[in-house]
Amino acid sequence: MILLWKNVNIDPIFVQFSHSENIYHHFNKRSTELQNLRISVEYDDSVKKLGNQKENLVKNTLIEEAIKFWNKALKVKKPLKKLLLTRLCKSNRIVFEKGKPEFSCLDGCKEISSCGNISIPEYHLKKCRVAKKVQNWYETHEEGTEGSGILDRDFILYVSAKETNRCGERDTIAYAAFCHQDALTDR
Repeated sequence: MILLWKNVNIDPIFVQFSHSENIYHHFNKRSTELQNLRISVEYDDSVKKLGNQKENLVKNTLIEEAIKFWNKALKVKKPLKKLLLTRLCKSNRIVFEKGKPEFSCLDGCKEISSCGNISIPEYHLKKCRVAKKVQNWYETHEEGTEGSGILDRDFILYVSAKETNRCGERDTIAYAAFCHQDALTDR
């Protein structure tokens, strides 16, 4: 997921988070395996360019409070030991192997995978899965190096403070969107 802030003046005195502990759902006995969502946060260099006061507001107030809320509000069935993202393909030409949820790229992977306008660090990425047509079927293989991943996390939040087309309306100061979803866990 990517979270972007438009470069606006925000008075930290007026930023408040209030939520009730009552909104958290109660789970039945079958759901005892559920655990809190563990979120990793990655900040783009643009957050540092906001200046110390705004950077501190974004990191230590806005994002910190949001992480605390979603960590308690969302539960996962199968916590991940290591989180890695799939590399982006050079084109939209992909192939799925029968019985496997992950895709392979027909034209190879992009050199830089991104989430919105943020470049994803190499250590967050899996090897590139490539498919090559051989007669009437496709052979798949992996290319490149696999990153070390993020240990003991279920979700990565990339945070940027860039002005984009989505921030064109003057009332928009922030928005969020997802950019990658794991084929095995739907996260």
